[in-house]
Amino acid sequence: IMRILITRAFAWLKISQVMTGVDCYVYDQGEVQIWSQAMDAILGRTAVTSGSDQVALLIRNSIVSTLDSIMLQGPADPVIDKIAGLRSILAREQFTLQTVCSLARPILEVAVNRECERRQIKKANDLCGNIERLNASKFTPPWIASTYHFLRVVGNENIHDRDINKLCYRPQVIGAADMVPILSHLSRAIEYWRDHHLL
Repeated sequence: IMRILITRAFAWLKISQVMTGVDCYVYDQGEVQIWSQAMDAILGRTAVTSGSDQVALLIRNSIVSTLDSIMLQGPADPVIDKIAGLRSILAREQFTLQTVCSLARPILEVAVNRECERRQIKKANDLCGNIERLNASKFTPPWIASTYHFLRVVGNENIHDRDINKLCYRPQVIGAADMVPILSHLSRAIEYWRDHHLL
């Protein structure tokens, strides 16, 4: 049923001239993992195992621990559901990097917007522009701005849903070789957000 629902939703979005998205909700927590696996299979995502790389495992465990501390400190924060979703995926032995990246991006957007507001920086119309304005302000270290850009690019759902047969670059999709860089950037950003009370 999930495969049919997702396939039909994608087909509808391709021909629709007005709709830009379809929201699906899973009300039974026990079904979330099944839904996630079905979505990954339909999108052709492959799971990675963080335990297969000791560095990745250590970074992943550090991220989960940091997210736990953030969730304990700010349960009333509107972004807490997004943080909990990311934490839930990372706590699994196997996960897809595309899912991690697409869940991290909305958290990045919230943190960047909060940092712009805190620094009284006029916001741009998009995430890239806001990161550039933070970088130009000299309040945000350039290596953190670079980390933001990395997470913005890998978190952009459009790069994960393209027809890979039309792409010229190699590799064409995020894979296991990208696990350590993705987790490293995510870990650094989350620590920065925690230390600067952006989450």
